[in-house]
Amino acid sequence: MRQPHEISTASAHATFQRRRTLRASDLAASLVVSFVGVVAWGEPPEFIPLGFLQASAPGRNSQAAAVSADGTVVVGYSASAGKMEAFRWTAGTGMQDLGSFSGGQPYSIAQSLSDDGNMIVGSGDPAAGGSPVFTWTPQLGIQHFEGFSPVPDPWYVPGFFVASDGRSIAGTVWSADGATRFEAARWTADCGMQRLGFLSNLQPVIGSMACAISADGSTVVGVGDSSDPDPQFQNMEAFRWTPNHGLTGLGYLGPSPSDVFFSGALAVSVDGSTVVGFTTSAYGQESFRWTANGGMRSLGNLPGVEGPRLSCAQGVSADGSVIVGWSVVFTSTSNDTVGFLWTPTRGMREMRSVLSEIGVTSHAGWNELVPTAISPDARSIVGCGIDPAGYWEAWLVRLPEFCAADFNHDGFVTGDDFDGFVGAFEAGDMLADFNADGFVTGDDFDAYVTAFESGC
Repeated sequence: MRQPHEISTASAHATFQRRRTLRASDLAASLVVSFVGVVAWGEPPEFIPLGFLQASAPGRNSQAAAVSADGTVVVGYSASAGKMEAFRWTAGTGMQDLGSFSGGQPYSIAQSLSDDGNMIVGSGDPAAGGSPVFTWTPQLGIQHFEGFSPVPDPWYVPGFFVASDGRSIAGTVWSADGATRFEAARWTADCGMQRLGFLSNLQPVIGSMACAISADGSTVVGVGDSSDPDPQFQNMEAFRWTPNHGLTGLGYLGPSPSDVFFSGALAVSVDGSTVVGFTTSAYGQESFRWTANGGMRSLGNLPGVEGPRLSCAQGVSADGSVIVGWSVVFTSTSNDTVGFLWTPTRGMREMRSVLSEIGVTSHAGWNELVPTAISPDARSIVGCGIDPAGYWEAWLVRLPEFCAADFNHDGFVTGDDFDGFVGAFEAGDMLADFNADGFVTGDDFDAYVTAFESGC
């Protein structure tokens, strides 16, 4: 049986001979696939403003927090003077008010949803009595969720996040050790609430807080007090939790220019193998991508942007190959926040440029398009931006359906895709696990070559 990353000498030689042969015929393949590239894309891309619950209210704003697996359901909140309420959006219903707790203030925020969009988890007014965590379903509407206890004021924790099947939820509770600090927790339908512990008990500041959960509920990521005993490192540190290994710190890329260390994990891939978030580095604050094989790696910077960095990765696709987030572009006259989309071969690109590249023009007049989440198949991205009227408004982007051989997700199958795959394959990166069996082997190379030669 072939082991992970194990390929025989003969197989390797044949592999790279095949690579050279394919590379030599690359131009022909590129011309053929470029001609039919749009056909392989399927449905046309689009940018969809989601509106507001109070469409004409002064001071209105809305923000999308999560999107269903097929991109048809979006959740978040919409606010106006004195009100902030959770919403569920579909193309058929528009923005639907999920309501708030009886006896409380008109305050609720939807923070996550199941793959099918029929279970929504968020937080509401803690003064309403009962748990401030809520679940919403079409059958029961908004309900107090008592699975977490004791729950801090939702304003002070990242939120509550449901797994794809709705049977696991990650969140944050008060610690049970008498210290005034938070503790990450996971609730499952089978076992109830489980406290996840801490990276360290040295000089506790925040404890630990959950920020995301994998699709199957087996991996939780977030931020906690650093596990490093050196005082200069005792700050926030990104963590990853699994049942077998408990809470594990992911480290940092390095100190900031002011000699500060911190990092945080904000999103995790479907199987828990890829984690994204933010970290200090010699450039300032950068977005990172972490894998078990490669550790923490910087996502770099936007093309042509020099100087200090301030960015944050907020969403990742199922296989870890597409990441979204925001970055601040520093100039001599302004500091502009822009959204980005990152892929392994094309790096970090501004969201606006991505949309223009694929022929979308309906975002004209919008500013600061900041993505907050991406669907598992990387075809749906949600976020918020400043609309032409000057209000922060939620939006949904539907991207083309990329064919399997389009490794860099640019809509065409060319030598760049082949080289990108081979680079990942040689590095043993799980992005090269083309057949999704959990290992990078010669079988993945053969499967990718077959897809490449067929043009999709």
